[in-house]
Amino acid sequence: MGLWRSSGAVASWSALALTATMACGTPMLLGGLAMIASAVMDGFGTDWQLLFWMIATVMLFSPLYSWVGFVLAVPAIRALQRRGRFGWGQTVLLAAGISVMLAALLDLPAALWFGVPLLLVMRLYLRQIFPLML
Repeated sequence: MGLWRSSGAVASWSALALTATMACGTPMLLGGLAMIASAVMDGFGTDWQLLFWMIATVMLFSPLYSWVGFVLAVPAIRALQRRGRFGWGQTVLLAAGISVMLAALLDLPAALWFGVPLLLVMRLYLRQIFPLML
C-alpha cells in the first residue's frame, strides 16, 4: 500500500509463522550456496575462498539467533496490521528497534546486520503469499 500504511487486513498467526519460518530459513539457503561457491572457488586464491566460507558459516548459523527476533516481531506485526500501519517504513523501524535491543541483550552485533533484511524478507514473503494482507 505505501511506506507507512497497509490495507488493514490482519494475517493469521499461521500465516505469520509460515512467513517467519521462510524468512528465517532464507539465510540458510544462501549460506549453503555460498558454501558451495567456496568449494568451487578453489583456483581463485585462499582469500576469496575464506571470505565466502566465513559468510556462508554466518548465514548457515543465523537462524540459531534470528528466531528470537521473529518471536518478538510477530506480535508487533499483528498489532501494526490491525491498525493498518504495517508499511515498509514501519517494518524497517520495527526491525531496527528489535535488532538494537537484541544486539545489546545478547551481546551479538551481528543482529544489527541481519534484523532489517530478514524482516523485510518476511514482509516480502507475506506480500507474495497472502497479497490481500498488505
